[in-house]
Amino acid sequence: MAEAADTVLALSAKDIPTRAAAARELGANGGVAHVERLLSLAIGDPSQGVRLSSATAAADILSRHRLPPRRDDITAEQRDAWLRTVSGVDPGLNTALFQVVAALDTPAAVQRVLTG
Repeated sequence: MAEAADTVLALSAKDIPTRAAAARELGANGGVAHVERLLSLAIGDPSQGVRLSSATAAADILSRHRLPPRRDDITAEQRDAWLRTVSGVDPGLNTALFQVVAALDTPAAVQRVLTG
């Protein structure tokens, strides 16, 4: 895949390899602002590969914000909203969503992992 000029724009590409590569790039270099878009792909993209890549990328970003001082970059309300977003999804659609839930690092997220 040629390097995309705009990684976020590449998430909307028609071809699967470009979308998956964009998700991986955001997982490595993206920030909190990208989590919501990645989660929407993780639950709604028609490609299983893109769903898995997007969930993993969101979890990678969230894992960089589990401890202070970066933890405060994500509010408790955001963490709760993202948990609600992924908790309503059948785990069979994307088992990588458990990575997201674990990286949210809240008591409710821990309970979701234990009951998942």
